Amino acid sequence: MKRQVPIVLIGLPGAGKTKVGRALAKVLGLEHLDTDEMIEAQAGQSISGIFASEGEAHFRELEVEAVRKALRREAVISLGGGAIETPAVRELLVDQSVVFIDASEEELLRRIKRNNRRPLLSEDPKRRLAELIDRRKGWYEELASVTVTSSSEPVSTVVSALVKALWNIDVVTVEVEKPYCVFVGSGARLLLPGLVPAQAARTAVFFDRHVEDFAGEVARLVSSERCVSHLKGIPSGEQAKTIEIATEAWDQLGQWHLGRKDLLVGVGGGATTDLSGFIAATWLRGVPVIHCPTTLLAMVDAAVGGKTGINSEVGKNLIGSFYHPLGVIADLDYLETLGPREFRAGFGEIVKCGLIADPEILALLSANPRVTELRWALGRGKAVLQELITRAIRVKAEVVSGDMYEDGRREFLNFGHTLAHALEKLSDYQILHGEAVAIGCVFAAELAQSLGIGAGVDSQAVRAQFERLGMATDLSCDPEEVLAVMASDKKVRGHQLRFVVLQDWQKPQTLPISAADVKAALEGFGQQ
Repeated sequence: MKRQVPIVLIGLPGAGKTKVGRALAKVLGLEHLDTDEMIEAQAGQSISGIFASEGEAHFRELEVEAVRKALRREAVISLGGGAIETPAVRELLVDQSVVFIDASEEELLRRIKRNNRRPLLSEDPKRRLAELIDRRKGWYEELASVTVTSSSEPVSTVVSALVKALWNIDVVTVEVEKPYCVFVGSGARLLLPGLVPAQAARTAVFFDRHVEDFAGEVARLVSSERCVSHLKGIPSGEQAKTIEIATEAWDQLGQWHLGRKDLLVGVGGGATTDLSGFIAATWLRGVPVIHCPTTLLAMVDAAVGGKTGINSEVGKNLIGSFYHPLGVIADLDYLETLGPREFRAGFGEIVKCGLIADPEILALLSANPRVTELRWALGRGKAVLQELITRAIRVKAEVVSGDMYEDGRREFLNFGHTLAHALEKLSDYQILHGEAVAIGCVFAAELAQSLGIGAGVDSQAVRAQFERLGMATDLSCDPEEVLAVMASDKKVRGHQLRFVVLQDWQKPQTLPISAADVKAALEGFGQQ
């Protein structure tokens, strides 16, 4: 993708050019300019006042100059509805990135009647609007690079459609206290400059040493005349998530004098984003952070949702905090660094999202089993891969938006994780997280079936979801060792194990399960 700025929004009165423009500018970290507001500021009176005192011709002259000035800025620009009627404006828009925001006549009339300050529609708005549509729509369509439709849906829907149309980047918004966006698609990293806080003077880029080249590019993208970048490599995988590495990171930030208005960026897999988020949350009691996940697993899981942490001798992710990033860049180009096993493992979390919330994920995987083959997925299957990643992120974003601190529904994201975390710990993290999640999901389904819970889900059907993708679904283990590690699971309440199970497809629930029942299920796991 190319970072196409400025971006010019055109459309009929009531199309929402200003509202969408402001929202788009916020998402992209750009300035927003409204040419009507620029004209009013210069003239010292309202558009209606200019029309009344000077006439429309004079207003159009002012409009041409406002458009010319706005196009010199890296901004999202909202034009007045009639600007394109002026030949000089149309000439200025040639070769610009122009978005036509279309809307039905009924929707436009509804909005105009609700708030009409437009001099050309002050009398008989229905008839006048029909005349404007007839006169202007051809120009809108001719000038537009892309067209998006605005309806009664939230403005975020229009913004997402616009970014998708311009750059083939999907946008998922996580609606927490300070909402942030996850950008998914090849070239998404080029949106990084817009995410850098205006007051940042220093940026610390923590990166997995396997992706040093990408980290260097990230450092260049977030650097500017006002903001200098520093790079620090950290160990790969779970070896990065120790108190020793955390202490080393804090000391490094101190040497760089990273302040509260500065920025930390994590570039790497889930362990890197977990550590970077934890360091950001704890340094000076919180500094801004952006995540650039470079593994499939990190894109759909670790980098989204605000969970940060490091491991202890007792278990995984037991030391941490909830701390949300400014944004997440899930650039598909980063996946080229993965090996086949690591890439395939990421589908453990994607299938899980399909099982607990989105049946379309399961349908896409069933229709495209080759998507777990890295070369195919990044070639002919890239559109499928992008949709799967976006859908999985939406599942997590929707749950997190309603339960930021894991007081309820967020536990559902831990389907399969009670056993998975134990297996990872017992294998000294030689089993990859996604591989462990696949095994854990199948076990949770068999456990529920053995106890007569969730009769609508056949555990063999759950097993088949993973096996068709070439993922292992069995692992011999010592039940006593597993139970000992499970005792530290985050869902334990009053020394009682609790498991996420499926009542039916896409209907998870969390239930207490006795240690005896878990042990019996472990002893018979995979033998049904």
